[in-house]
Amino acid sequence: MRYIKQLTIAIAVVSMFYGCGGGGGATGGDTGGTTTTSTSTTTSSTIDTTATTTSTTTSTSTTIAINPALHANAGSDITGLSTGFSVSLDGSKSSKDGGGVFAFKWSFVTIPPASSLGVTLASTSHPSFVPDVKGAYEVKLVLTDDTGESTPDNVLVTVDNTRPAANAGNDIADASPASLITLAGSGSDADSNSLTYKWSYVEQNFTLSFGTTVAQPTVRLPNVRPERYTFRLIVNDGTVDSAPDDVIIDVN
Repeated sequence: MRYIKQLTIAIAVVSMFYGCGGGGGATGGDTGGTTTTSTSTTTSSTIDTTATTTSTTTSTSTTIAINPALHANAGSDITGLSTGFSVSLDGSKSSKDGGGVFAFKWSFVTIPPASSLGVTLASTSHPSFVPDVKGAYEVKLVLTDDTGESTPDNVLVTVDNTRPAANAGNDIADASPASLITLAGSGSDADSNSLTYKWSYVEQNFTLSFGTTVAQPTVRLPNVRPERYTFRLIVNDGTVDSAPDDVIIDVN
């Protein structure tokens, strides 16, 4: 009976031991057996970049000093002109206080829309240009020296007449001696003005009689061969003469 009691106690002690061990194992499993997994999520973003080409324009502004000692004088306005004739401008009354060297700078401010003239003129006191169409030509004069430039002075050139044009006709390559030739002259005027005619014989080795004031005169050639005759026509619109036009007649 005593033996059984001791055995029962021993079993109980052993049971308690394993019960404690089992509990310790569970606790140790919770502490040392748990694996912590760290998940790193990487988000990849694709950025669509559109390349933009930027054009940068650098504007350089140059400030020119005004020299009050310079006085530009572009001359008086000019009127009553015709196309085709040279116009001379007059900047000779320009000056500089105390004297000294200065330069002339002329340029067109406005020209008629149909004109094909350039924008600059000769850098002299008396530049010239030939108006190619009727209308107003405004020209600016500025004086310059090594310290600055003058205030501008403008001159207005008004062209109100178109120069007429003469046409002496086609050349004749094989005329006969002593033949009667009619010169096929004509003239034109853009302003529809009435024209007068003036013929002349260029070579003076013969005296030829023909109507010099009609558009198409008749002339009898000398009985000479070979010979060359040149006749010249100029027309006038009541204001100015045309440029001359020649016709050549060859006798073989």
